[in-house]
Amino acid sequence: MSFDKRGISPVIATVLLVGLAVIIAFVIFLWAKSTLAEQYLKFSEPVDRACELVNFDSEIFMDGTGSDATAKFSVVNKGNIPLYGFKMYDKGSGSLKEIRELQCRANDDSGLTITLGNGESCTVSGITEVEKNDVVLVVPQILAERGNQEVPYTCDKSFGDELDVG
Repeated sequence: MSFDKRGISPVIATVLLVGLAVIIAFVIFLWAKSTLAEQYLKFSEPVDRACELVNFDSEIFMDGTGSDATAKFSVVNKGNIPLYGFKMYDKGSGSLKEIRELQCRANDDSGLTITLGNGESCTVSGITEVEKNDVVLVVPQILAERGNQEVPYTCDKSFGDELDVG
């Protein structure tokens, strides 16, 4: 009898097992990513669909003169999706850098954040992070449903409004 049968080398077997483990981990990652992305809902649909329906007009301009000048941001909601707030990004440096969040506050002393329905407007004053002629991107935030809670959700930057500080 001859026992000259040969198997695969341990090195090749190890490479195949590691490759298989990486592929399985990648498939699990993609599945988990798609599952987690659907956790944020608006009107019982993925929140990204609501972001597509957001429609607003906004402007930002300097208020005052000299070293005391600050920017003022005004927005009017033109769509049917209530707006919770905005994130402002600096576009001047070539890459987007978050400057701050902007939220409309109630006119009373409560300091509560309010949402803007269709046709409603608000102005946020005292923005010190920008100067005249800066270019900013203003991205809307809406309230999304996550489980039984409402949480702020920032839409994709493609839904933002690019503004020149005047």
